[in-house]
Amino acid sequence: MKNALIDLIVDRKELYILRDGKLDYILVRVEKWTSMDVLNLQLGVMSIQELGREFGVKVCFHGGVDRQRILPRGSVKDVESHA
Repeated sequence: MKNALIDLIVDRKELYILRDGKLDYILVRVEKWTSMDVLNLQLGVMSIQELGREFGVKVCFHGGVDRQRILPRGSVKDVESHA
């Protein structure tokens, strides 16, 4: 689902999962959804430093190991370094 946005409501908290990682797409939603708590990006799209500069304290980012590249194709050492 290209550019699909999935809303998951749990205990009145919202978790938005964005696919495709388009920065302009994210910025529009950050400005519109002041109630957004967490944004889960595809890893590798932007660095932590870029995210911090762009969003500051507006959004909490949920992340983990790159499930599209590192887990299926990486070595044990690759996975350990990304965890």
